[in-house]
Amino acid sequence: MPARITMPAGRPVREYSPEIEVLSAYVAQVGESPVWDACNGVLYWVDIEGHSVLQWTYRTGATRQWRFDREVCSLGLSDDQTLVLALRDGVYRFDTKLAARSNSPLAPSCEALTLIAEIEADIATNRLNDGKVGPDGAFWVGSMDQRAEKANVASLYRVGSDGRAQRVGENVKVSNGLGFSPDGRYVYHSDSRGPWILRYAFDPVAQTVGAGVPWIEMQAGWGRPDGAAVDVTGCYWSCGIDAGRINRFSPEGELVEVYRLPVTHPTMCCFGGANHTTLFVTSLLPPDAGLAATQPLAGRLFSFQAAVAGLPASRFKSSQTHSSLT
Repeated sequence: MPARITMPAGRPVREYSPEIEVLSAYVAQVGESPVWDACNGVLYWVDIEGHSVLQWTYRTGATRQWRFDREVCSLGLSDDQTLVLALRDGVYRFDTKLAARSNSPLAPSCEALTLIAEIEADIATNRLNDGKVGPDGAFWVGSMDQRAEKANVASLYRVGSDGRAQRVGENVKVSNGLGFSPDGRYVYHSDSRGPWILRYAFDPVAQTVGAGVPWIEMQAGWGRPDGAAVDVTGCYWSCGIDAGRINRFSPEGELVEVYRLPVTHPTMCCFGGANHTTLFVTSLLPPDAGLAATQPLAGRLFSFQAAVAGLPASRFKSSQTHSSLT
């Protein structure tokens, strides 16, 4: 039976310490953005500071790496079997098959990488961060202030195959926590340096986005709200970075479950596996070397089994040809 903790208002919250399976020997400086590709039985994730896209194959357990010349901040799947990448300065299409034919898989050729939309390339102190393909087929991605003293200068964007980057949220320090309700009518978004997880109303027919409104007010001890996933019941699973936990919130925004992890800095989770009941989790190496030394799984990709299935990853609608980089 799970242990129980109590909210300030007296509401019981179930607490678990799940059995962890480590999937790859790769140690990321800042692991992020896990995405399960059910068609090919592989998991993709990124190492932002390691400038890399990683691929883990379920059947063999092998890990493959592609290294870039700048930060790789997040990724998504595309309907043309390529990847959508958020590099520090824009959103790109990445063809892994073309990259595999190059002489060095650690240095993708220009032909394998094509620009979809340049975003905030003129703001030297910003870079892109958390991104995810929505059920609308667009790539939603936010930016962040890289300075130590962060200001509300970052934004949230919705990027379509036509290359247009629509700003849908602003006044953010570190954009994070993207997720989508099962019916596609709500977008969830957090600021890792703010007290709130926001909810945006989205009209799938009109393709319009409402203003972000406060949905969940984070409490002390929950951790800063980092990457997230949504299950089939509409619950929102949020990585509590620096608190070593994943917080599961109900569709009404109430904390209902806590999953304790063997790392202090989980960064993002996603559902996958045969029945979408495996929760994959990325993590980072803590900035404190002493703290990192006590956590052998810090920076690793690992998983555990959930009692509920998650939503499958959506695919980017790549209906137009984009200009190739030179």
